[in-house]
Amino acid sequence: MQIFPFRRADAAVERAETEEEASEREKGYRNTIAAAVWYRKFARGALSTDIRGRKDGSSPILTGRLLKSNLRLPKISPGSHEILAGYGHTGVANCNFEPNSRIGTGSICHETARKPVSILALPSLPCKILRQARMFTMITTDILDQLQHRAAKWAFTTRRVNHADVTGLSTAFADAVAGDLLVGRIAGIGQHKNIQLASGRGSENYIDDLVVMCVGDRYASDQFEGHAIIDADGCDMIAGGGIVGRMVRAHETMNKPTRISPIGLLTNAADEVINIAAYGLPCRAMPRNIDILAVFGTSMNAGKTTAAASLAHGLRRAGYAVAGIKTTGTGAFGDFNAFGDAGVPVTDFVDAGMPTTYRMPLNRITRGFHTLVAHAAEAGAKIMVVEFADGVFQSEVRALLADPDVHNHFAGILFAAGDSAGAVGGVSVLRAMGFEPFALSGLITRAPLAAAEASEALSVPVLARNQLRDPQQIIPLLRPMLGLPSRSGHTVPIAAE
Repeated sequence: MQIFPFRRADAAVERAETEEEASEREKGYRNTIAAAVWYRKFARGALSTDIRGRKDGSSPILTGRLLKSNLRLPKISPGSHEILAGYGHTGVANCNFEPNSRIGTGSICHETARKPVSILALPSLPCKILRQARMFTMITTDILDQLQHRAAKWAFTTRRVNHADVTGLSTAFADAVAGDLLVGRIAGIGQHKNIQLASGRGSENYIDDLVVMCVGDRYASDQFEGHAIIDADGCDMIAGGGIVGRMVRAHETMNKPTRISPIGLLTNAADEVINIAAYGLPCRAMPRNIDILAVFGTSMNAGKTTAAASLAHGLRRAGYAVAGIKTTGTGAFGDFNAFGDAGVPVTDFVDAGMPTTYRMPLNRITRGFHTLVAHAAEAGAKIMVVEFADGVFQSEVRALLADPDVHNHFAGILFAAGDSAGAVGGVSVLRAMGFEPFALSGLITRAPLAAAEASEALSVPVLARNQLRDPQQIIPLLRPMLGLPSRSGHTVPIAAE
């Protein structure tokens, strides 16, 4: 339903107004328009009305019947309601609806219409809600027009969404869940000075930019922890790939998050909030006759992505059909593009319909893992290099490691660490769970002494990225675990050594 702009109707007031009265009247108009947008998702309808003016200049009479309703409230309760009129006429009315009925009568103020018009019937709003609603200064139709004509910046996490599906906005922010699409304006620039676009490039953030991002949770030990909560008076950009929510905790080196003024959740023709889960790849069962090389690490920024992309590149150079997969983490194009730069096809959890995997149900993440591997196999890949974000103590990663539906498909594990103590601690965790990595890599390879310490303590080879990219060095190490008849359970339990 279209939200019409306000048009002054001074002719309706036939006596002289004081300056204070005029100010209050204009304030009422603004609040009515804002409230109409604010409550668009909750209570909207078309009321066939008959407005008759009075010759003495007093308030016109409004009578009518609610013809069309898409109410999110139980019923239209009797009492005072605010009215937003169509055809360019706007006013405020006290409209009484009879109990259990959609018939209403009342008086309308500051309105010059003398013919039936269509209006929106809204519940009376407390002053606090009206103040919050004033942020909706742009008419809904203008926002939608900008979304359709690429005036908005669509974040990388929204890359699979069909923009033509957007037909409306909802302000049911309290009901937002991870994956819902939110449009808002940048209100203050903090930690994230850039946004990663769906096109795969970065864009500098400017105050008042119109952006479309995914509501989501985030786990980033070096940056922010955030939850998928949208506050109407402002929310946080918690990841540059396009995740918006409420920042919970931050690393002490972080600036305050970039602030977003939410305008609305995007809705489709069925008036449902659009969620990227609807655009995920069709679910598939885990295929047979494929090899999975899993990449884990001690923590965020341990060098997992570089190690994973380098390993995939080395396999491709050796002539193998390989694909890169990021199965957990936060939607961003850095990891995604790293595999692409290595010359291998890539998918991530966003392609499985999740903006991030933090606080996602384990079965959904596992299903996404199976789906991504299956689609890569359908495209011709025989070996998958699968990166798991963060460290082995991160809740979802640790749960996946313990899940037979995940680890039984590993042919081998490459472990990334930043130093020797981290390498020893991380590998100890893997060994306690029954897994043995075939090599160490990551930032530790920048320090020859640290690499030597770890290799001596663990009796595991340490491979720098150039070594992972060299088929002559990596293939002899991988040959014992690749190309076997059975593709399940090839990680070597420590007890079997």
